[in-house]
Amino acid sequence: MNTHEQRLRWLQTHHFNSLSLDRNGDHRCNYMTAAAWMLYSPDDFSDVAPEVKQQMADTDTIWRLQIYPDSPVGFLVWHGPTAEYVIDAAMAHFERAK
Repeated sequence: MNTHEQRLRWLQTHHFNSLSLDRNGDHRCNYMTAAAWMLYSPDDFSDVAPEVKQQMADTDTIWRLQIYPDSPVGFLVWHGPTAEYVIDAAMAHFERAK
């Protein structure tokens, strides 16, 4: 389990082309619940585990971390119920990619 400081340090010290961390950036501005948004945009959530989708629906909260690792063209994205969840998922991804 990563601490808040470890997560923040990881975001600050990795030299990605760019990244954005967003909470409720899509569904709330469209006057939708998190559950409705996931149904509206199923492709965005196709790789999210059912229990994670349920947590997002239950809390009406979707966090999204989007990282352009090397260029402004290709990106990776993680969705989850908390900022910690998406940052930990990204950290694990890049650790496996080493």
